[in-house]
Amino acid sequence: MPLEGKRVATEEIHCPFQTILDLDNSYLYMSTLTKSDSHTIKLSKRCVSCWARHRLTVVLATRQLFASAEDQQSTCAKTGCFQTRWFGTRYCYRHADDGLGTNWHSVPRYDPAQISSEFRGRQSHFMSAASKQWTSSEDIQLAMSRATEIRAGHRQGTDLVILDIEFCRSGQVKEVALIEYVSGRVLLNTLVKPM
Repeated sequence: MPLEGKRVATEEIHCPFQTILDLDNSYLYMSTLTKSDSHTIKLSKRCVSCWARHRLTVVLATRQLFASAEDQQSTCAKTGCFQTRWFGTRYCYRHADDGLGTNWHSVPRYDPAQISSEFRGRQSHFMSAASKQWTSSEDIQLAMSRATEIRAGHRQGTDLVILDIEFCRSGQVKEVALIEYVSGRVLLNTLVKPM
């Protein structure tokens, strides 16, 4: 399996911090699954802090620095060091860093030359998309003004609701929920039994 496929596969796990990912807290990266696929710019499925923690965990595991489950020692395994262990490793921070080597954190995640040449061709498309300011439709503006009226007490909470319909893979409706937009009060939340 090519390295690119491995990298994409490792990112299938979503951010454990349940962060809502956007351009402010996540990485953009170039992705291809096979040689015949076109390159796609994607948003990482991990936030920046989660990605750093994940990357550190992978490096520590690769260098076999983690303590085993049977090891109950709480201090550094380096002879003569009595510092507390760091990040689940057998060592304190200083000695774990020695085991990692001096430049483990500077290893590029992607080949910068490849990205820059591939991205250069798509840069105008990306810059065009990123420069367009989103404006809300009249329907959205109406909903926002209605929410303001509900907050002010001029309307009932049920005058603006969210209809959430969940589907199963076959396309059949699986769950229906109705929620007041302003208060978040659940009016209906039910599973649907397929016929």
